[in-house]
Amino acid sequence: MIALRHPEVVRRVVTYSATFAPPPEPLNPETVHYDHTPTSETRDIAFQREMYKKVAPDPNYWPKIYQKVTSLQWKGFSNEELASLKAPILLIQGDHDFVRLEHSVETLKHLPNAELAVIPSGSHFALLSEQERVIPIIKHFLEKSDKELPIAIANVGYHPGENR
Repeated sequence: MIALRHPEVVRRVVTYSATFAPPPEPLNPETVHYDHTPTSETRDIAFQREMYKKVAPDPNYWPKIYQKVTSLQWKGFSNEELASLKAPILLIQGDHDFVRLEHSVETLKHLPNAELAVIPSGSHFALLSEQERVIPIIKHFLEKSDKELPIAIANVGYHPGENR
């Protein structure tokens, strides 16, 4: 949203398991299925609850925060908004994510300057559980030169130093 509303302050964008359209379209039904409706105290969101309570000025506010977050109605971005994003964008997600891989691939088609990285056997929480696999990808993206060699294609072939 910052890259869209204030592009002058954004050099690059990295997302992990982001959705760009409203639910349920971006979500994988196999990984977002619940046997019972979750609440602020159920086990399935214990990690989020514990992390909130560790840093919150008022840990007892958790049920209200949970209610507010679960009542949000994300409307997503239009294809025109995605196309207007000029900053380089890296979309990262696991191949066993809550977000459908097809959603990220489709989003990638609308972004003029974007890349997609898929974490093999990665879940929605790989950024937390397997940082050693995810952080190097982010680091490479953030540190690489703005002037990149073009990608080799069949018609041109590969020429060291001229393309990649």
